[in-house]
Amino acid sequence: AQPIIYEDFLPVSAAGIFQSNLGNEIQTRSHGNASRQAFEEALGCPVYDEFALYQQAEERSKRRCGLL
Repeated sequence: AQPIIYEDFLPVSAAGIFQSNLGNEIQTRSHGNASRQAFEEALGCPVYDEFALYQQAEERSKRRCGLL
């Protein structure tokens, strides 16, 4: 097995950071999708959607409290 090192996906992650400082939101989003795919390929596994995970955690918490 080959170890995953930060340099393997640095160009992908850094590109997203610098792109976010340029252009409008649409340009950033379209670039971000391409970068996400490249990032996942370099990482060797899918990356979870953090917003979906937070939403699920919030809903579980509310159910436990009887709010849903």
